[in-house]
Amino acid sequence: MSTPEWKKKEHIVTLIETALKPYAKVEHNKFLQDLTGDGDKRQCDVVVTYGHPPNTIMQIIEVQDRATPLELVVFDGFVTKMETVGAQQLICVTREPYSNTIINRAKRYGPKVQLYTLDDVESERFPIKSMLKYKLKRKIDLIKLGKSKIEVPRNIQKKEVSFDSNDKVFIYRKKRSSLAQLIQHFINHTNPYIKSGSHIINFDSRRLSSGLIYSHDGITCPIILSFDINIFVKSTEIPLLISEYQRVDDNEDSAWLVTYKGEFEGEPLLEKETYTPLGDGKYKVTFWMTPEQLDKGVSAIIERDKLTQITSVLEDDL
Repeated sequence: MSTPEWKKKEHIVTLIETALKPYAKVEHNKFLQDLTGDGDKRQCDVVVTYGHPPNTIMQIIEVQDRATPLELVVFDGFVTKMETVGAQQLICVTREPYSNTIINRAKRYGPKVQLYTLDDVESERFPIKSMLKYKLKRKIDLIKLGKSKIEVPRNIQKKEVSFDSNDKVFIYRKKRSSLAQLIQHFINHTNPYIKSGSHIINFDSRRLSSGLIYSHDGITCPIILSFDINIFVKSTEIPLLISEYQRVDDNEDSAWLVTYKGEFEGEPLLEKETYTPLGDGKYKVTFWMTPEQLDKGVSAIIERDKLTQITSVLEDDL
């Protein structure tokens, strides 16, 4: 007995979800308002939303599980849908390979449009492939800090709690950190796709993954911070130079060896990373900041559903 078409599509969507960020909101068969003003709504197979207002990023996923290749007119319709509903990214998944015409057409849109086949999605390599176009390096400058709301235990006077943005007077995840470092970490995890330019961000320490401690000048206590901050973001896309699935050394199984080469802040940049599948949805990820550090790589075991956060997480030193 053949599997119904809707069940096949549901299976594909489930596979895609395994590669999504854990803080993503995923909605199936969602109808979104057409922003061109004609009043109609557009049906989307999957809508994925990241971040928090006003810095929300929306991604639509369109699936075609048929025995025939995706037609150009259908692909163009998917792109138009992405644009008219105000989404920032389109992911297409099809049963059959794409024609060269569609591949070339998709290249015009850069990372906004990504093409996958069902084999890609079902493969252990899928979450890695979604990262290979470029690596995002980001610099965040603090321009102006709004009035802070500070909450401390009743036995502590608020006037006893003072700090500048670069003072390492906070303890976060058992490590001393400055406010500037906390803000960088906060933005990387709550607004991973924030664009270059000026932004006003609401920082709230209660949205961090761990409680915050103030420790300075004889005072150590829990603290809650919230404030608006004006920041300037400069993002640079470091393009992929080469990716190879190979044995990295005699002691390792085959892994993706990924090399990025570009320029950041006026300086040349060359970074390497390896991703070794361990099974059970985990990868061993090793990072080298320069080729000379190949014998001093830093490794970590990463859950499959966190792989797409790797670039942002690596920018932190928290």
